[in-house]
Amino acid sequence: MLRLLSIAGSDSGGGAGIQQDLRVFTSLGAYGSTVITSVTSQNTQGVFNVHDIPAEHIISQLRVVLDDIKPHGIKIGMLGSNAPIKEMADILSTWKKKQEGSILVIDPIFAAKDGTGLCSKDIFFEVKEKLFPLADVVCPNFHELEILFKRNFSDLDDIIRTAPSILDEFCAKHVIIKGGHIPGSVSADVVISTDKVDVLKSDKIKSKGTHGTGCAYSSALLFYLFKYAVNVKDAALGAKRFVELGLKCSEEIGTGTFPLNSLAYLRNKVERFDVLVALEEAWQILSSKKCADLVPEVQMNICYGLPCAQDIEDCAAFPGRLVKYKEGVARISGPWFGASSHMARTVLTAIRYNPKKRCAMNIKLRVEFIERAEELGYKVGSFSRKDEPETLKHKEGSTVNWGVSKVIEEMKLVPDVIYDVGDFGKEPMIRVIGDNPVEVVKKALKIGGII
Repeated sequence: MLRLLSIAGSDSGGGAGIQQDLRVFTSLGAYGSTVITSVTSQNTQGVFNVHDIPAEHIISQLRVVLDDIKPHGIKIGMLGSNAPIKEMADILSTWKKKQEGSILVIDPIFAAKDGTGLCSKDIFFEVKEKLFPLADVVCPNFHELEILFKRNFSDLDDIIRTAPSILDEFCAKHVIIKGGHIPGSVSADVVISTDKVDVLKSDKIKSKGTHGTGCAYSSALLFYLFKYAVNVKDAALGAKRFVELGLKCSEEIGTGTFPLNSLAYLRNKVERFDVLVALEEAWQILSSKKCADLVPEVQMNICYGLPCAQDIEDCAAFPGRLVKYKEGVARISGPWFGASSHMARTVLTAIRYNPKKRCAMNIKLRVEFIERAEELGYKVGSFSRKDEPETLKHKEGSTVNWGVSKVIEEMKLVPDVIYDVGDFGKEPMIRVIGDNPVEVVKKALKIGGII
């Protein structure tokens, strides 16, 4: 098992520091050990007190963990103001020579998100002088970069132009500037190596669950550096996706800035089997009924997303679709992930507005089906493909995203049924939406007057 060590502070609220690092290591399948440098009194509202661990106890923790557990990789985060940097540097230098394939990541933390100082500036610059040269990757955020480089940066292009000087100044093998605070409309992580600069861009994510993002990123980065054999760009992409998933799937914990959900990745892995089982159960119900009248010309499918589904591969459906056969339906295969891009787009759009609405099924559009759905008390919405903006009409899959989003935003909820009357070359369609496959299949059968 991959063994990783976090040298960092303790967050009593559990959202950052040692607690967040251990969750990340565990979620990704690594064994985590710790050296605690400082104990903070904090929660989601801020940092209220900081107690730095005595230098001799920091060194004692480090020595005994290295001697016995022999971690493959180490991540350094908050060091506090008592950390004996020179002695730590000597110990880590020896560790790097002895531990074959060792990797050291440094996340230079100067202050908490609320602005509370977490170490003295003297320590901060001593870390830069003595520890950075040992690091495989140093990953400051935008504000830490400005402090360490002793100048302000106007924007992303300014950082890219200055990249060679940043690498020289930091004396590390690689530097990654975490992009959440870089001015601009996108989030861009800048990966600086001796031979190139890579910019990893994505849309900025609106989330209240941002506490511990830097800690989670650097811990995930350490793991992915091993997974991708120190390919820093691929490792940075892996860490970025891990954090983005945690931001999108953050849950309400506390009353201030929620913690990043570093368990979202693990939850998606664990629940893959449950998703397939639920689809199989729904299939058994559907296939036992005379439901051929529900099947449209393009055939039918049922799609079910993982709890934190973010893309098509996170959504399972039936390969080859469910086809009309005699008085019912038939299939060529059991359900699998990534099997239906069309229905997955409906599910992913619904999840964006309501995370509980993880399942969708398409059936034939008939006037009596819509009337019955309304009689049953189901929420029903519709859109016209003719209203779709010209800029979207020629983009693959854009119509579903646009139409489903339009209905949800107009109704201010995710309805049970969304239908459209089609267009040239496009069959009219009903999409039945719900929390899980059994619920959705039963809705569809009731709409069809079958049960």
